[in-house]
Amino acid sequence: MFSSLSGGMQRGWKLKVHKIIAISKKTREIVEIIKKIAPTNIPVLLTGETGTGKDFFAYLLHLFGKGEDKPFVIVDCATLQENLADSDLFGHEKGAFTGAEEMRIGKFELAKEGTIYFDRINLLKPSLQGKLLRVLEDGFIFRIGGSERINVNARVVASSDEEIYDLVKDAEFRKDLFFRLDGFTIKIPPLRERREEIILFWNFFKEEVERETGIKRELSEEAKKFILEHDWYGNLRELKLAIRRIWLNGNEGPIKVSELNFLKEDEIERNNVYNKMLPLREMIKIYVRNVWEKMGKNNSRTAKVLGITRKTLKKWIRE
Repeated sequence: MFSSLSGGMQRGWKLKVHKIIAISKKTREIVEIIKKIAPTNIPVLLTGETGTGKDFFAYLLHLFGKGEDKPFVIVDCATLQENLADSDLFGHEKGAFTGAEEMRIGKFELAKEGTIYFDRINLLKPSLQGKLLRVLEDGFIFRIGGSERINVNARVVASSDEEIYDLVKDAEFRKDLFFRLDGFTIKIPPLRERREEIILFWNFFKEEVERETGIKRELSEEAKKFILEHDWYGNLRELKLAIRRIWLNGNEGPIKVSELNFLKEDEIERNNVYNKMLPLREMIKIYVRNVWEKMGKNNSRTAKVLGITRKTLKKWIRE
């Protein structure tokens, strides 16, 4: 559901900080912004397509502001269950409810003087939005069943793969919570707009797989050209999975461009579908989903491109 940053992840992100911090112009600009706002306690909202590295930039903000010795606590809003949220976020006293056999510290309390990071805040259920707003406004919490006031001093960082204000306009996200979270917004560009970083990230993820498998491989010149030209609509997540898939094949020697053909297959299949004799409704559904995937599965951007409402878009995606 949610977790503090593990030692392994922390080491990985620290390594990434040293390697990436000044690669592309766009990334350098983001890093400079983060350095300026990190010493403050202003809430920060990170936006961008799925897989662009928002988690990394959230940690970078924490590292420059709070320091690596302070806790960095992650809340995955997509999996936060309503019936368990109060206990997970605020903690509970022993005997507060049936099954509460011992006192539990919640995520806000765990974050202490560090950072609490709400990943995919756009997926936070409406009933929980009000509870988060109350904490941000009051600056303190109570454990369930407790009477001791516990001050919340952690910095709040949130991320979203949709435009939150579009959700506000569609009454899917509280306006007052949006303004509380939107102290400063940083938009993370997709990997296809940071092509200088593709090889760097390729090597970073490749080294992870090489340590796990003991198999070392390098890109051929043709394969390197291919990955630099590929649009990576799944961003870093797609890149990482592609590398793992290649290593699972068990081949040795330089990586050939033929081993990357699976990246083309989905695109070819989407193009071929338009040559088939399908019912109009089926064609519309396929087209809508293709645009949605091209937009990094961002509902707001897709709806704008297609000229439809987010509600209509969701209907087509669900079918």
